[in-house]
Amino acid sequence: MNFFKKLFRRKHQNPASLSIDEGVHVFKKTDLPTYKYSHLPEHEFLAINMCIDFLQNGLPQLLKFEKSPANHPANLDEYVEVWKRNAHKTFLGIDADQHLLILAYNFGQYLVDTYGFKWEKRLQGNAATLVVRTFSPVEIEMYPLDTTMKAVHDDDPNVFANVEQKLKRALGKLF
Repeated sequence: MNFFKKLFRRKHQNPASLSIDEGVHVFKKTDLPTYKYSHLPEHEFLAINMCIDFLQNGLPQLLKFEKSPANHPANLDEYVEVWKRNAHKTFLGIDADQHLLILAYNFGQYLVDTYGFKWEKRLQGNAATLVVRTFSPVEIEMYPLDTTMKAVHDDDPNVFANVEQKLKRALGKLF
């Protein structure tokens, strides 16, 4: 109960300001934002699956992934560290933008597989943002690309693992 008191004690103009971490937002059912969401088109799922396949089948031989599955946050943090050592340049013949998508899609899919999140697009004006959301016991919305950008630009070598730990703590307080 203390968690809810702290989280929801004040009315915020923008419910998205209630965040666990950058890119992770928790909404009370009564204060849901008025964003519109749509399901991902088939070509986006194909891109996600290609990135997951690349991480599972292409990188374990190059990186010593210690956790299972291959898209575990600790493995993604390791991927970022190796890429940083190459100064975010072309690594394995892959451009920086493609590395970002590989990381973001794999982190999002890990959340889908592990915590029951669902892939969606949040529509806002003329732009669409890729999100993963869950609705129980409150709505939690995460932005895999934001988390990936933070991982790439932070000095903290455990960004993905830390976001997962914060999510676990929040979910532990909710259940």
